[in-house]
Order: sequence, then C-alpha cells, then structure tokens
Amino acid sequence: MLSGIALPNDASVALHKRFGFREIGVFNEYAKKNGQYISSVWLEKALD
Repeated sequence: MLSGIALPNDASVALHKRFGFREIGVFNEYAKKNGQYISSVWLEKALD
C-alpha cells in the first residue's frame, strides 16, 4: 500500500508510521500549491 503526504505535515507522517508505514522517498518541490512549490513524502506498507 502506498501513501503520499504533502509536506510539512508531521502529524500525518507520525500517524502513518504508527500504523506500520515506512518512508521510501521524498519528491522535493515538484508541484505548486497556492503559488508555492511543495514537497511530498511517500510511504509504503506491505500487506500480508
């Protein structure tokens, strides 16, 4: 399972990690939101 989270969002990252997701990468300043470039962190969790 994959999850992408716009940064900064420490609470959402912490919640995902609490449920077993692990960070696999960051897209730095790849998109614009409200006139500013944003980054996102991507996390994954293996389904058993």
